[in-house]
Amino acid sequence: MARASWPEAPFDAQMERVQSDLFDIGAHLAAPGTSRFAGVDRERIAELERGIDEMESELAPLRNFILPGGSLAAAHLHAARAVCRRAERLVVALGDKASIVYLNRLSDFLFVAARVANRRHGVDDVPWKS
Repeated sequence: MARASWPEAPFDAQMERVQSDLFDIGAHLAAPGTSRFAGVDRERIAELERGIDEMESELAPLRNFILPGGSLAAAHLHAARAVCRRAERLVVALGDKASIVYLNRLSDFLFVAARVANRRHGVDDVPWKS
């Protein structure tokens, strides 16, 4: 859904690779021990980190927490991040170290991507108010 709501996103190619990575992780988790999956390649994690750095270069530093929302694309990316965090917690509980780091970096990538979506769509991030 996140890709469909903003197909011209500057990080769409990265998101397509993410979908393939998640498919591999899902197959491994569905039938552990039946494949040669050794985890997501470290270079893919490095690509996510480079993508985070590149996107952050166009964003103002955060001065407070933000709530999910803003543009439709950002809202979908925030929802994807929530699902990713939930998956990360479940994978931690399973003890599958091969996927934990990737899911952690992916959730950060999705958070920054949501902020970029808001910026590119001319919508302010939604600040959290206590």
